[in-house]
Amino acid sequence: MNKSKSEKSGKENRIAHAKAKFTVYPVKDACELMDFLMTKAKDGISRTTAKSLLSKRQVLVNNIITTQYNFMLKPGMQIQISKNRETKEFHNNLLKIVYEDAYLIVVEKREGLLSIGTDK
Repeated sequence: MNKSKSEKSGKENRIAHAKAKFTVYPVKDACELMDFLMTKAKDGISRTTAKSLLSKRQVLVNNIITTQYNFMLKPGMQIQISKNRETKEFHNNLLKIVYEDAYLIVVEKREGLLSIGTDK
């Protein structure tokens, strides 16, 4: 039996993930996403809050992250607002994350790379 790379390494089993919490809003009338967020979602939010949600990738339209404020919504679509910020996976050529869970991280680094910052 062939196993995928993630199954061989067991990486999926080692990382602790919190389940994302969403508030779901159905779209009843055609409008732009920003207008929908400001008038219907969460009983109306400020423009600043709506922009913040979009820039932090917390708004999904039909289960797809959407950051475009003028995205045209159609009746029947679903808007989800995440209570958790979307995190980006860490990528660095100088470091390799060997193990990570909710309480511990093990990093492989090359020789000469500082592991503690200094005030100098």
